Amino acid sequence: PVIDRIKGLIRGREAEGSQGPSKNMPSTPAFRDSEASPVGRRLRNALLAATIFMLSSPATGLTLAPGGVSTKTYTTADFRRGWPSTVSPITPGGVDPLQFQRNALEDDLKRNRTLGVGKAIETLREEIPHMLEAAPSMEIFANDVVLVDERGHTITRGKKQYAAFFSGLRMATRLSMARPTVQVRSLRYLDWRSEIVVRISIVTEAPLGMDPIHLDAVSIYKLNEKGVIVEHKVDDM
Repeated sequence: PVIDRIKGLIRGREAEGSQGPSKNMPSTPAFRDSEASPVGRRLRNALLAATIFMLSSPATGLTLAPGGVSTKTYTTADFRRGWPSTVSPITPGGVDPLQFQRNALEDDLKRNRTLGVGKAIETLREEIPHMLEAAPSMEIFANDVVLVDERGHTITRGKKQYAAFFSGLRMATRLSMARPTVQVRSLRYLDWRSEIVVRISIVTEAPLGMDPIHLDAVSIYKLNEKGVIVEHKVDDM
């Protein structure tokens, strides 16, 4: 009703032209003075049009709340019902504060996981060729990392036990006087399974002038939501 009345006032003012003051407009000195000038009439019409736009479009109201300044987007229906009594705290884009915090936390987790996965991939690519010569970097492994065989049987559990197992392999290599070489044939990251699949080839000299011994294997590294390795499975030996 308010918008229709203002529109009627504008139409009436445009129809009057220079016929004099409108009966619907207040007869204050300010309004009477503006009647004498076309500029004044255009200015009044512009102000009325702006009022219609504000009432017809969503608006943002600010109020003082116990938690500070608060904001809410209001529509024409809100103004017709009266000024709302409830407001929500200010957040970017008008998003619910709890949802905004959840989205920010999820973004941080995804960012940290991406960094963790990238670090694990680069570390494995650099260190696997030297796995029988130097100790691996244990920061890419979880404290409760598990080493399992192709049948799923647990070989070691825990970061210390995992490091000790490969330390034993290096010791055995030195005692055997062999000079095995390890090559990374392929390295793939399967995002939908949260796994890094590495295919390696180990070549070592054979005694008595026999042909070199070739050993191919697949290592599957499973990562958690932080991008840290929680399981190492040796498969397809």
